[in-house]
Amino acid sequence: LLLNRKFDIRVFMLVASSNPFITYFHEAFVKLSIHPYDPDSTKREVFAANTAQSKDYFDRAKAGELIYGMNLEELYDLQLWDFERMQKYLLEQGKITDPNWLENYLYPQF
Repeated sequence: LLLNRKFDIRVFMLVASSNPFITYFHEAFVKLSIHPYDPDSTKREVFAANTAQSKDYFDRAKAGELIYGMNLEELYDLQLWDFERMQKYLLEQGKITDPNWLENYLYPQF
């Protein structure tokens, strides 16, 4: 969980060759659910970071309604992170200790 929300990591990979195995990687983004995680919830959107499932909430925010105390711009800022923002958050929370965690751990996993 990030900020008590489910999230997914989006990346782009190109397999240029299978023999020899050659791949190219391009980082994309981290997408958080706008809904705080609640394991007892009956709402589907609480369990995924799917923008389509949250469309109604974004529409309501466009009309001026605050969603979880956030306006539309804040919802967009909450939902899409780059990898550096995720690393900074994890460092601040003490979840990781390596300030080069992306380069030393995450990227080599791809």
